[in-house]
Amino acid sequence: MEKAKVYYTDFRTVAFGDGLPTKLKKLIKKAGIGQMDMDSKFVAIKMHFGELGNISFLRPNYARAVVDVVKELGGKPFLTAITDIANWIKEEGLEGYEKFPVSVEINPHLDDTEEMIAAAKKVSAISENFVIKIPCTEAGVAAARRLEKEGVRTNVTLVFSPAQAIWPAKNGSLFVSPFLGWKEANGEDCKQYIKDIVDIYKNYGFYGKTQIICAAIRTPKQIVDCAVAGADIVTTGLAVYQDAIKHAYTRQGIETFINAWDNTVTE
Repeated sequence: MEKAKVYYTDFRTVAFGDGLPTKLKKLIKKAGIGQMDMDSKFVAIKMHFGELGNISFLRPNYARAVVDVVKELGGKPFLTAITDIANWIKEEGLEGYEKFPVSVEINPHLDDTEEMIAAAKKVSAISENFVIKIPCTEAGVAAARRLEKEGVRTNVTLVFSPAQAIWPAKNGSLFVSPFLGWKEANGEDCKQYIKDIVDIYKNYGFYGKTQIICAAIRTPKQIVDCAVAGADIVTTGLAVYQDAIKHAYTRQGIETFINAWDNTVTE
């Protein structure tokens, strides 16, 4: 049997040299991807989302490099990660956005209402659990309004003011995602901002119909602020949730209990 050919590239980069995505493009071209007939054909790209600082996983920008090459060859690339999620949902018996909603993003380059709607319908058709993330722009809000009327649930995201948050609720979007981390880093009062959104929703009967997802949470304090204000959901990294469980006095209390336990006289 003929030995397989193995192609590799040095992951180290130098100033003004090729970055890793460019090296990846050169690598797959050298390996012979150009010999594959992709013209006008759909090409699946298996996507494994990476971990920060861990290059043994495929990062999104690496996948983009592969996508660019496939397009150069006339192919129609698509990622299969969302298909994997849809299959897992079925395997676990979690069908239906009411039971297990999953927010899925469409191409962020889209800024036309009709194009957003077309992309959203294509993705939502993969699973009834998929809730389509739409940016809070004029075109995005218009797209979300029509999608909701046609039964495609939406999550209007990149919301940074109470004024923006009104429109998704009026349109009947399932979720609205006001961001906190970026605003607080800019010195803004995020606690009042979320409270204002909750109050507006309660004033006009939107509360509970359009659920408020506090996004880009960076600290346990922000989780508390959102909970006190009455937000429905928070999204953040695992490390923030872990920090929210910790407290110095809890550790001190455990050590006190241990000391008492160890020094208790028993028969």
